[in-house]
Amino acid sequence: MQFPADPLQLASSRLQGLSRVASLMLIVMFFSSLWACGPSQPRSAYPPPDTLRMAEAQRHEFIQLFLQGRWCEAQGLFERSLESYHIQDDFCSAAQNHLIAWKLHQYLNLDADHHLSAARDQAGTGLDCPGLNLPDLDAVHEVPADDHLTPRDRTYRKMIDQGAFTALTAKLRAEPDPLFSSVYGRKAAKAALDADHPDQARTLIHQTRELDAEQGWIVFLIEDWSFILSLTPAPDEVRHIQNRIGLLRNLIQPCSP
Repeated sequence: MQFPADPLQLASSRLQGLSRVASLMLIVMFFSSLWACGPSQPRSAYPPPDTLRMAEAQRHEFIQLFLQGRWCEAQGLFERSLESYHIQDDFCSAAQNHLIAWKLHQYLNLDADHHLSAARDQAGTGLDCPGLNLPDLDAVHEVPADDHLTPRDRTYRKMIDQGAFTALTAKLRAEPDPLFSSVYGRKAAKAALDADHPDQARTLIHQTRELDAEQGWIVFLIEDWSFILSLTPAPDEVRHIQNRIGLLRNLIQPCSP
């Protein structure tokens, strides 16, 4: 006759079995976590430096600093961005940097032909730069010929030529690019004044001034107030505006010679 097994032995045997199962599960979970945390792909032994990925951000910062009147800081960012593009053999982007610098100076009626020459030199390295709209060799304005204009430029210039100043005011207000809106806001205001529409000129220039104030673009604010000054007949207001322009000019930080 066979007696039933000892209950203590049965319990011990079951515990040992459960322990082995638990240990196996822990091992599986441990290696699974290692696989999950491991790199998804092998890393390069020589990853590119982070500074190279900052070239475009440095370009945008250069534009902001230039328009804020912080010209020495802007120059430093411009050169760092340019160097990053050169190191990457991206001479088209380097040419774009020089073209942007030339345009910014042109907006303020400042001479910067060396930037335009440099843009042409950078673009003349045997590379195709389809997005680079260089002006003609005899250019005296930022973009003189229609064949060098972007579609957005053409739209705004066509509206200015047609004298659609009310529609321009609304379109410029909705323009997502503040630099575009600011530049064409002044162009439209001047065109409205030339077309003997002073009220629309005032509306356009004050809208542009508000935008430039929001951006902290001192150099454009000086241009805005100079235009507003030309629309102001009252001597007291003229003195106030002249004082404001002087204070704004004092905020510009040029580089020491």
